[in-house]
Amino acid sequence: MSDRISEDDEKIAVGIDMGARSCCVGIWHQGKVEILPNEHGNRRTPCFVSFTETEILVGEAAKDQLLVNPSNTVFDVRTLIGKRYSDAQVQEELKHWPFRVTAGPDDKPVITVMFRGQETQYKPEEVLAMVLTKMLTIAATFVGKPIKTAVISVPAHFEDSERYGMKAVAKIAGLEKLKYMVKEPVAATLAYMCIENVEVMRSREMRYLIFDFGARALDVCLIDFEENICDVLTQSSDPSLGGQSLDDRLLHHFAQQIEKKLQTDIFVDSEALYRLKSVCEELGRKLSCSSECSTEMVWKGSEIQLSITRDEFEDMSIDLVQSCIAQVEKCLSYARKYKMEVDRFILVGGSSRIPKLRSLLQDMFGKELNDEINPDEVVAHGATIQAARNLDLYAIPGDENLSGETYCLIGPDLMPFNLGAETADGDLSVLVRRNTYINNKITGTQSFSTLFDNQTSVVLHIYEGQCPSAKDNRLVATLELSGLVPAPKGTPQVQVAFSVQEDGLLTVVAEEKEAGVRTEMSFPAFSWSHSCLSRKLTIDQETQLLADGEEKRILRGLPEYWEREGTTSLNLLSGACIQAGPC
Repeated sequence: MSDRISEDDEKIAVGIDMGARSCCVGIWHQGKVEILPNEHGNRRTPCFVSFTETEILVGEAAKDQLLVNPSNTVFDVRTLIGKRYSDAQVQEELKHWPFRVTAGPDDKPVITVMFRGQETQYKPEEVLAMVLTKMLTIAATFVGKPIKTAVISVPAHFEDSERYGMKAVAKIAGLEKLKYMVKEPVAATLAYMCIENVEVMRSREMRYLIFDFGARALDVCLIDFEENICDVLTQSSDPSLGGQSLDDRLLHHFAQQIEKKLQTDIFVDSEALYRLKSVCEELGRKLSCSSECSTEMVWKGSEIQLSITRDEFEDMSIDLVQSCIAQVEKCLSYARKYKMEVDRFILVGGSSRIPKLRSLLQDMFGKELNDEINPDEVVAHGATIQAARNLDLYAIPGDENLSGETYCLIGPDLMPFNLGAETADGDLSVLVRRNTYINNKITGTQSFSTLFDNQTSVVLHIYEGQCPSAKDNRLVATLELSGLVPAPKGTPQVQVAFSVQEDGLLTVVAEEKEAGVRTEMSFPAFSWSHSCLSRKLTIDQETQLLADGEEKRILRGLPEYWEREGTTSLNLLSGACIQAGPC
């Protein structure tokens, strides 16, 4: 029997792990997942795209161009998906990238490169689509025909704007229908479900803690699986902590050695800098299985010997390892669960191989960590299983009475951020808290009042994010309620209600019963966050018509802030309230 899939087999299940630094593709073949190698025989492909005088290179060939063509070699592009150019995270990344990123229309980032002798601009989605196309080509080569549907993974910490951006990437890459986007921790859970004892899975609930330590971010999720439902209980993320953070420690360590030896700063030479970065990535991997590593690097005619022991590396990165442990504790705390209640601790991502980190986690849980499935491939493995289930090619315990599109594998999703309104003192009054289940419909209600005497109109500023101060979060929209009865300040009682449905539909209702006025607006699924714009919506009391207004700058919630206790039930609307009547 040929290893290839028959050309008349219409059901081709493909799952793709769209990582920050590298990607992995799997296919359902002969009743199991097969991770496919690229043309170089490697099972992970670098997310690099390089533009030359004659062609566009993707993958390992593009990564090789980083040393000789850095300004036209693009990487870490997933970081830009769903972001605005003015976002603090984007501005920080710009300091380290050799390629040029500028602000385009609506403050969206634009990548500028020289291609075939001409300055050319690309959207981040277009560049990432080139990487996705590469992965689809690997699968198409294996099956002998184009791939039109697939399941792709997204990080647990992705916002709706980023998920929507990934849908755009899939469309540009030629996927006729993005069958499913699965969170990376959920995909990892799926992969391990397939190797569980069937009778155990049918008899009781299984609880998984997913420790996803990738190149650019750390996601920790607590997931329950029972009666065919994969239920995400809580998640805790640090989008700024990843394997690159550890590589950077090595980079600065060796840069200091080189500066001391040669009396020169390697950071002023981009070619030498990226060669050293590549060396640090390689040494970081080797230190996971060796107690000491060394290599040579040639720069400006000098041969530089670089060496480091595992103990030295652990000493210089112990604070980062402790930050990882803190995220695990935070995840358990959010769910109000104890570590002894976890059945499996699943490791995901190449950075999870760090011996010191593994040792501390194992001591913390008092049990063996689970890495039976390659941590570099487990997400692609799970995404492929989900693709096979979508096409009715595979059933895990509990699927037997379900068919194709009719089952719901993933349980209720969680709100990734707080949703609330700005108060008079500039605080965010939270109506719907993060990690709340989006199950059919979740609601939150608060009472607000006026800031001035005889105020006949108020304006409600709606934000999402984690910061106590409203202005440090993402402005979602501005809603105006007019027609209030003139009265002393603080007298009108404006009831504001938020509701979020399973499909992502956000509805905001503002009502003042004394005057008999009410306004309501709804955002279609994904639009209230993915638009990357805020919309000023004015709802007239009589006509109830919606009118789009000017765009506002969005401020992203900062990860170092966490929610605090809610404010009092009666809040004054902020100073932005419209003062239509006399004072």
